[in-house]
Amino acid sequence: MDAPGHIVVLFQLEHETTPINGVVGRSGAGKDVPRVTFYRHSAGHTAFLRDDLPEAVRTSILELSVEHAINNPETVKAILDSKLVLPRTTYYFDRAPELQDEPEAILRDGRWGILVDGVVACEAWTAGVNGVAATIRVDTLPEFRGRGYARQATAAWVADVLRAGMIPYYTHAIDNLASQSLARSLGAVEFATGVKYQ
Repeated sequence: MDAPGHIVVLFQLEHETTPINGVVGRSGAGKDVPRVTFYRHSAGHTAFLRDDLPEAVRTSILELSVEHAINNPETVKAILDSKLVLPRTTYYFDRAPELQDEPEAILRDGRWGILVDGVVACEAWTAGVNGVAATIRVDTLPEFRGRGYARQATAAWVADVLRAGMIPYYTHAIDNLASQSLARSLGAVEFATGVKYQ
């Protein structure tokens, strides 16, 4: 699948709505869809605009280059009168990462976890799924961070999703260097940088 194809699948997964010619409805299955979303990827740029944007706002947004909108969020925030901006980096996995022998990731209640002295130190689970793809959520207790537990739990989750015949997606805030390092250490393929405006 090419980068624009991944973008559409990811957007459908995260917002439970399908963009048509770059336009999306206000909500999908009760989820509030961002008013404007921009992605930069290897094939160029993709933009999604919500269908309830006033025409003047839509025109102002479309006059910007996507590159400018991603690199200068203040411009878009001013046009939208928006305060919430979510810059993200997204990856997909095309193969299962190698699992380490220790610590062993165990599956409990749909979550891959790492137990340390009877405490669930880290868990990785499916945050969203649509039959084609799944996104992950990872949580490590503060006192257990930096020990490789998130890497092991994430690797187990990725292998599980791939066995189910789906595409595993991993997304993190652009400035989250620990998540960036985790994704890269597992061989994830970075395919997009995105910015969402509520």
